[in-house]
Amino acid sequence: MKKILFAVFLLGVMSLHAQSDFHQWLSAPPMVWSNTSNEITDNTEFDIKKGVDFIAANNLLDLGWKYVVVGERWYAGKNPQNPAEIKYSIDKNGRFLPSETRFPTSIDSVQFKAFSYYLHEKGLKFGLRITRGVPIEAVHKKSPIAGSEHCVSQIHSWHKTSEDTYAILPDKPGAQEYYNSVFKLYAGWAVDFVQIEGLLEPYQEKEIEMFRQAIDSCGRKIILCLSSGSAPVADAEHVSSHANLWNVGTRSKDYHLADLMEVYSRWIPFSKQGTYPYITTSEIDGLFDDEILSLITFHYISKSPWIMGLDLSRFDKEKIALFKSDYSREILKYSKDNKQIRLDEQAAIWVAGDSRSSIKYLAVFNLSSDNSPAKIAIDLKDLGVSGSCKIIDVWKGKDLGIISKQFTPEINYHGAGLYKVISDYRF
Repeated sequence: MKKILFAVFLLGVMSLHAQSDFHQWLSAPPMVWSNTSNEITDNTEFDIKKGVDFIAANNLLDLGWKYVVVGERWYAGKNPQNPAEIKYSIDKNGRFLPSETRFPTSIDSVQFKAFSYYLHEKGLKFGLRITRGVPIEAVHKKSPIAGSEHCVSQIHSWHKTSEDTYAILPDKPGAQEYYNSVFKLYAGWAVDFVQIEGLLEPYQEKEIEMFRQAIDSCGRKIILCLSSGSAPVADAEHVSSHANLWNVGTRSKDYHLADLMEVYSRWIPFSKQGTYPYITTSEIDGLFDDEILSLITFHYISKSPWIMGLDLSRFDKEKIALFKSDYSREILKYSKDNKQIRLDEQAAIWVAGDSRSSIKYLAVFNLSSDNSPAKIAIDLKDLGVSGSCKIIDVWKGKDLGIISKQFTPEINYHGAGLYKVISDYRF
């Protein structure tokens, strides 16, 4: 009998360990479409399904775009009796629920289950964007916390983390139980991805640990993404041991790729399987094609997750075609030791190895302000290649032949080249 009980206990421990080993939940940096609008008139089920239909119609799922994230304030809607007033959907335990006016399939206690099923049937993953803290309305209602003898009004501070939420006090009895109950609710909706605002600036170490614990106890593998603001490098070890993804910078509507490279290069040592820093790409409007190609190239060679928030209908077929290289997806999945070996006012050069072979991947960026193409010389020895090698242009799908000692591609203004370097070739 004791042996049986010990075996059951051992299985429980093994199961808990498997559940908490969240680094195994991502085999490569994910590609995410996040409806970033927090306007309650824009972020509706109809709007998101339009984006999903666009993903399906343009085969973006095959190109790696797997996660669809519902933007902030999905719980807020217009009050039918008073359109100027916001109506919040909150359950008896003080947890936000989807607004039935904006998500019609959530009626009759279905909540997000039907919408989640819709995404999963299309082969996509379901994500939510939330803000840390507790609903202000739940505080005023003194909502009881599920699984606790405490109520929401006992675990908050008066500091607002958004216009709808107060900050939580991590050390208060019932605080951890509240987050646990929230993620058990999400697990019941079959949520796959949660993007949380407000944890990085300033860095909320204790609260990040609370979210990690809540996910590990909810019974579902939910990817934890920390967004909004930039994580401090001083906390790199902590964030990489608690989150799958965390933001380190945001590309504005201006180009400024060199600034992002400088920031991201400091984070590369902490990019490992299942845990990745990322750059937020909010807009591509205003960029010309070579700048978009350059941005895409940077995401691949740096092995950065792509979390894009934009109206997908503005993502035309020419831009979609940039993702269709088999080699580029190979880089995202198999590259290793990704690093920057040059960054100055004229150019940037990144190189990576391949986890399966001696192949190298090379990215070359023209950062010059001269508004003209530039020839950028790369010594093969700087790539760790001795002798000659064969080079394939990834974006053009063209074999450039055998190169010795130095490779000098011509790169368009604000453009980029992405190459596969094969030293162990056969004629």
